[in-house]
Amino acid sequence: MTIERTPMEWMILPIRKYAQFGGRAPRAEYWWFALATTVIGFVADIIDRTSGSEIGILGIVTSLGLLIPTLAVTMRRLHDADRSGWWLWTAILPAIVFGFEGSQAALAGTVDTWKPSQATIISVLTFAIGCLVIFVFTVLRGTEGGNRFGPDPYADGVSPLTA
Repeated sequence: MTIERTPMEWMILPIRKYAQFGGRAPRAEYWWFALATTVIGFVADIIDRTSGSEIGILGIVTSLGLLIPTLAVTMRRLHDADRSGWWLWTAILPAIVFGFEGSQAALAGTVDTWKPSQATIISVLTFAIGCLVIFVFTVLRGTEGGNRFGPDPYADGVSPLTA
């Protein structure tokens, strides 16, 4: 018997698995959730802009609330492609370095005259490459059958045609 899931069910599944970093996530779970978080981010931005919020507090709260399920579903998606979750660091670490450099300029009050250092340029380039690598891994079809991260997500009767 094949179980069919609606796009809304795929979007909500990572929230139900909020901090579950183990196991595997099929492409449908990852990409429907990515679409949902993008739409939620746009809506939060529109609300922030129309309310006159200079900080964008709703966007910040939304981003922080979705951070853990986003990391978790991305790690499970990498697991489905038989890749380690450590690959996430290819995008996260350069972003941290870049954020640190930018915050130092903001604290020093030199944002207007700040010129990117070699470390900043390298971190931005490695961040872009890391994001590209993660993107490619999330687009690839997962391994059929079980792998070192768990059983096939389609083993529970979910049709791969809808995932």
